[in-house]
Amino acid sequence: MNDSDQDRKKSLWEVMKSADSTAPNPEETTEEPPDPQPLKGLWSVMGQNTSAENEIDEASELPEENYEQQAVGTQPPPFTAEEFDNFRKYTSTSSNLSHSLAGLVFGIAAVLFSFLATSPNIWMKFPSSLCGVVAVLFGLTSLSQAQRLENRNSELIKSVAGILLGLAGMFLGPTVWQQFGDQARRGNNREFTASNLESLGTALQEYHDINHQFPTGDILKKNEKGETVPHHGWLSSLLPYLGQEELFQQINFDVPYNDPQNSAAMTQNVEPFFAAGSSRKKTAQGFGITHFAGIAGETIETNSGLGEAGIFDNENAVRRQDIVDGLSQTFVAGEISHEFPAWGQPGNWRRIGKGLNQEFNGFGNAAGDGAFFLMADGSVKFFSNKTSADVLKKLSTRDGNEAIPAEF
Repeated sequence: MNDSDQDRKKSLWEVMKSADSTAPNPEETTEEPPDPQPLKGLWSVMGQNTSAENEIDEASELPEENYEQQAVGTQPPPFTAEEFDNFRKYTSTSSNLSHSLAGLVFGIAAVLFSFLATSPNIWMKFPSSLCGVVAVLFGLTSLSQAQRLENRNSELIKSVAGILLGLAGMFLGPTVWQQFGDQARRGNNREFTASNLESLGTALQEYHDINHQFPTGDILKKNEKGETVPHHGWLSSLLPYLGQEELFQQINFDVPYNDPQNSAAMTQNVEPFFAAGSSRKKTAQGFGITHFAGIAGETIETNSGLGEAGIFDNENAVRRQDIVDGLSQTFVAGEISHEFPAWGQPGNWRRIGKGLNQEFNGFGNAAGDGAFFLMADGSVKFFSNKTSADVLKKLSTRDGNEAIPAEF
């Protein structure tokens, strides 16, 4: 045993003295003493410090290359060819999955956006077309990549589904939903126009019930020279029967409709005077317009002689009993699509001419497929462009005694 080993050994007196110095005084604390620990042997206590110091000495005797190895560590080996191929397949699969899924999502969006084509706004037709093109492009890209995948069947299904949905979205809008929207709007437009014409028919019947005659085509007055000239049109006479009594009171019928005294009244719009789909732009003088015109101004040769068109006559007021062709078989007014007059303007009547939507100054509607007409009994009927001009002229006379086809 060398000197260093003797230094590490402790005497029995030193061990017992150190144990006494570290023991707590029971009179100095009120805490409960800890659980008694098992007694250690004398040599285990004396050799405790020695084992710790031996571990330090053994660690100091390690060779230097072990320190370097522990500090630097072992470098990972490079990717093998098989691992690299698996990584490439994984990235390729992820890319194809994203393309097929994107194509499917854009395809569904294209179908949903195709419903916007029901709107008359042209910009509403672009979202479905754009989404459809993107869906097709993603689907084609995914198809080309799916051939190299193990699960190619599922990817092919999603790619094809995205392409088909994209194409459906692009073509459903203009071929189906736009037509559906146009039909719905035409139905609404026809209902609006027919309703306003029926209001005019009701006003005409009420006017006749009170005055025992229909209004004349124009309201005639004498000018400063003593000449009888038209001042106002037949629509102005119906204002009190259309709920426009206040507007009627604003009009001075002793001066023409376009006199400055009547500007405040004539610049106003009257809703029952409008048809659907046509412009409501006012005249150059700022007067409110109408989309309806009376039937008059034409003497038609019939099988029984000459027949007078319509009910608006400036020379003589027409009564119900003067309409010998039948109230339900005689035109009173109709829908026009061009040359809109001011609603207070005199001379607001037209001839049937060559047919519906055939002449700029004739009868027709904004859709160009026919026109609504108001009959003398207050009913409203729609006539298509296929209706011959001969039939229309027969329906326009009040006393021609013509034979009218049963379907009319």
